[in-house]
Amino acid sequence: MYMPYKVEKKGNKFRVENELTHKVHSKGTTKAKAMGQLHLLNAIDHGFVPLHSYHSKNIPRGKRKTLEK
Repeated sequence: MYMPYKVEKKGNKFRVENELTHKVHSKGTTKAKAMGQLHLLNAIDHGFVPLHSYHSKNIPRGKRKTLEK
């Protein structure tokens, strides 16, 4: 299975990029954080719904309960 995300090293820092769209998801980070971002993006592509994120405040209250089930 092909995963479109890759981790690149730029000097002493790392960045996560989508190989297909060339969109940068994180840059100037550590290797551990870049790998965590990579795993999260791959999980989201396979149907994972992160419930506790910075963006969960933007989900309407009625929708939050259906996502948690």
